[in-house]
Amino acid sequence: MSFSSKLKFDNFRYIVNFLISKIIFLLTKKNNRWAFGSGTGLLENNIASFLEYCNKNDKDVFFVTNRKAILSSKTDFEIVYRGSIKAYLYCLQSEVLVFDDYYSDLAPGFFNFMQGLKVNVNHGQEGLKKLAPNYYANITADIMCSASEFEKRIKIDYCGALKNSVYVTGLPRYDDLFTSDVSNNDILFFPTWREDLSGLSREDLVKTDYYKLCISFLFNSDLSKLLKKNGSKIYFKPHLRMGNIDLTGVINEVVLVSENESLTDVIKKTSILVTDYSSVTWDYIYTSRQVIFFQYDLEQYKIYPGMYINDDDSLFEYSCVNQDGLLAILDDPSTFNVSIKSVDKYFSYKDKDNCLRLYNLIDSKLKD
Repeated sequence: MSFSSKLKFDNFRYIVNFLISKIIFLLTKKNNRWAFGSGTGLLENNIASFLEYCNKNDKDVFFVTNRKAILSSKTDFEIVYRGSIKAYLYCLQSEVLVFDDYYSDLAPGFFNFMQGLKVNVNHGQEGLKKLAPNYYANITADIMCSASEFEKRIKIDYCGALKNSVYVTGLPRYDDLFTSDVSNNDILFFPTWREDLSGLSREDLVKTDYYKLCISFLFNSDLSKLLKKNGSKIYFKPHLRMGNIDLTGVINEVVLVSENESLTDVIKKTSILVTDYSSVTWDYIYTSRQVIFFQYDLEQYKIYPGMYINDDDSLFEYSCVNQDGLLAILDDPSTFNVSIKSVDKYFSYKDKDNCLRLYNLIDSKLKD
């Protein structure tokens, strides 16, 4: 089946399933469920942290996924398939709908028909990549979470969010980061995706500088020596759109993180992040762990898409534009200075109460 044919089939299936679920809903009582869904279909990041918190507080939670492998996971809450009759019905019955990306996280095509309180916990923290001026204007949510006044201003002033919808609660997943005690020199290598690569065929993608740099770095013989010297491993988490990565012949110290493996788990067990502009940066900064910026296309990136942070910010103390520079920084992790002068601007709270603040905010909204 071609992509266009599959898309038409899915859309038809969504319409039929929603109509059936609507009829069932009208014949049943409303349930006070709390719905959770993520753009990737994986139970991770802010969605996982807040779902777990709400589950422990006896809320009737369920998770919506488009990944069949996740459906068989052993949990003490229900997991339903995105776009199914049950998923639509449960969302219609929900008093709270929590998502981190777009409406398709929960109820593709029919999210605006859902009457529950809509909560956008975000996939990550904003700052390192400029968004479209109407990005948040196009997302209907009663609550949009922010980590700071700085991020709140980005969403309202630059991305069109309604002033009364953005709240500084902190991000739920930051609560879990305090549970990790990392005493190694292990590294997460997590480059962010480039939108100009979207739509490229597999044949064209492997010819891009982005793809070539990722692969050549992992096979770099000097990296191999450095990892062995420092007793370190490097975990490579490719973006979903990179497809299958062949690392045949790479050393054991290089670990390919599978598509279904939780990024949160990898973040918690590594002490160093190598990235370019990923919002995962904030997880490491929040917990005073080292970030090294490998920004081979910095000058181009500053033009498009751009950043909301000046590139001379102390956040970028350790940055480079080529592999030699990156390896030189990685050579001696003991010399790293993880104190960032501007850090307080990016986090209004540094505690374990981000989930609690959001939970209480939702509770107050439901009582209004």
